[in-house]
Amino acid sequence: MKSWMKATAVAVAAAALLGGLAGLVWKTQTGDHGLQMRVNATLRELRQYDAELGQNVLRARNDIDKNYDALTALRQSILTAQQRLHTDVQESGQAALTEPMTHIAAAFQIKLDQVEHFKTENALLRNSLRYLPLAVMTLREPAYAAKATAVLDQAHELVALMFRYHLAPDEAQRTALLTLLEALTPATQNADALGEATRLVTEHARVVLDQKGKEARVLGAMEQAPTLASLDQLTRSFEHVFAQEEQARQLWRSILAGYAALLLLGLGALGWRLAVSHRALNAANASLARTNETLEEHVQARTQELTDAVAHLKESQAQLVQSEKMASLGQMVAGIAHEINTPLAYINSSLQVAHTRMADVELLVHETAELMRLVHSEEAEQAALEAQFAQVQEITSAFEDSEAIDEMRNLLSDGLHGIEQIRDMVINLKDFSRLDRAKVMDFNVNDGVKSTLKIARNLVKHRDIRTALGEVPLVQCAPSQINQVLLNLITNACHATADQGGQVSIATRAVRNGVVIEVSDNGSGIPANVLPRIFDPFFTTKKVGEGTGLGLSIAQRIVHDHGGRIDVASTVGVGSKFSVYLPSRMKAEHVDSVLQSEPKEPS
Repeated sequence: MKSWMKATAVAVAAAALLGGLAGLVWKTQTGDHGLQMRVNATLRELRQYDAELGQNVLRARNDIDKNYDALTALRQSILTAQQRLHTDVQESGQAALTEPMTHIAAAFQIKLDQVEHFKTENALLRNSLRYLPLAVMTLREPAYAAKATAVLDQAHELVALMFRYHLAPDEAQRTALLTLLEALTPATQNADALGEATRLVTEHARVVLDQKGKEARVLGAMEQAPTLASLDQLTRSFEHVFAQEEQARQLWRSILAGYAALLLLGLGALGWRLAVSHRALNAANASLARTNETLEEHVQARTQELTDAVAHLKESQAQLVQSEKMASLGQMVAGIAHEINTPLAYINSSLQVAHTRMADVELLVHETAELMRLVHSEEAEQAALEAQFAQVQEITSAFEDSEAIDEMRNLLSDGLHGIEQIRDMVINLKDFSRLDRAKVMDFNVNDGVKSTLKIARNLVKHRDIRTALGEVPLVQCAPSQINQVLLNLITNACHATADQGGQVSIATRAVRNGVVIEVSDNGSGIPANVLPRIFDPFFTTKKVGEGTGLGLSIAQRIVHDHGGRIDVASTVGVGSKFSVYLPSRMKAEHVDSVLQSEPKEPS
């Protein structure tokens, strides 16, 4: 009883000591280092975006960038980075960071608003600059007609100076431009074509001068936006928060070190106690060594069992995938066998009837040969010759009366027709599998759709099949794998529809840099909670034994290996539509992926 109580007390004390140690270790690890790294990265990112914003504004201002796409993209990047930073501030739980975050948002909003103003003003400026040379060209004819070449020369000088002012504005150039505008003012007072053309030139020139002034004010306002200052403020605030957390961790490390030292002293005392009982433990150690030897054997045996179990599991998974392939192949072969059996049946029937008729043909040939022998024999009697001739004539008349020749001709025609049907089925199988061609080649997906429908004829014959095959370019692909995807989608569509009223539509169309194949049905549809999982391996909504759920997963992998994608839209009670996009040309890595992959049969 005392031993049990002592052991319990020791266990409780040890648990308390270990619990205290674990608590101290946890205290030294508090703080989110990942948060610190994310915040620093986002702040650097915002500084980079701020610099790029100014650079892209200058590029747009100097007509290096012909549009504002870069500014629009930067705006979205800045807003996204701000949202991430706002999320990290909330995650930190530090109220002191809220105000600096608000300043950052306000500063960037000011700058982004000014960028929008700049785009508006710069667009007007660009428009007038583009039209100004055209306006001067319009001035040429009335100027020559009115013999006012001085006005035309001033207009040319105005345009040249205006473009220099646009690229490098200064006050002297602006003054010179205003002087030229004043010089052109008298010509604008005329009511003739010269006055109209001169007014057009001066109006666009004044628009450029006004917009340059507005542009300068907008750029000044952008420079005044305190984005960098607000970023620096938030950086310092975060550094202060992280420094406080580090100080707290350092304090707990010191406490942990002292606690560990006390534990070491306790362990030393315990070691001394253990040394006293060393002799008693020697015998136990010897027994333990023997036990360890036995334990190692047990561990090795158990390890071998686990290894065998893992190998068996992998083999079972491979067999499951193979069974999915074979089930799909069995379904297709069953349909093809049904299609072949029908012509094969009447080929067999025709040949059996023809074989039966061969006895009559052999008799006719034999009797005719005997008649010819008698005709050529010098010793033949007239009576025997006449009797043999009558026998041949009787057999021939019987042939004519029974129309045996026509019957055999019809039988052979039926047999040839059946053979032609079987030949067409073999050609369809070869076109479907493409086993006699290179794995990757240029392929018309319309041919794949037609071949697949022929192969699946036994499955689709009870459905209303509608095709809308457009003019599509050739695509670089492995035709047998694309046919496999088509067979899987068409099979699934047929399974989703009823025998009566079931409708399956297959459409193809050309899109930019590729083609799209759409397979839709009017079946039961896919529930919203199931839709995200339909491409997961081994996921199926079919009954046990009817499918393993690998078909769509394999189809998706094949399409992805080709550099394409497969999308699905479904409404319960209305039907589903699967859309497959394939690029016209595959990238090198996709070609390698397709060449290295083994074809999988659809489910």
